[in-house]
Amino acid sequence: MTFERICSLIRSQLGYDGEITPDTDLIDDLGIDSVDLAELIALIEDEFQLLPAERAAQDVHTIGELSELVERLTK
Repeated sequence: MTFERICSLIRSQLGYDGEITPDTDLIDDLGIDSVDLAELIALIEDEFQLLPAERAAQDVHTIGELSELVERLTK
């Protein structure tokens, strides 16, 4: 469920309509730059009611890693 919600946020923020898998790379596959990533993290924080997670997201490279991070932070 977390993965699907994150995919939905990515689609709405970036207008991306291609396939997104857990292995989809944020930079290489989606072309997310630092501004896009900061905006995506802010959306995820709002969507999942998280405290600022930008620092924890610095080592995230794929959608799967991002989904796992959100699941850890929401437990």
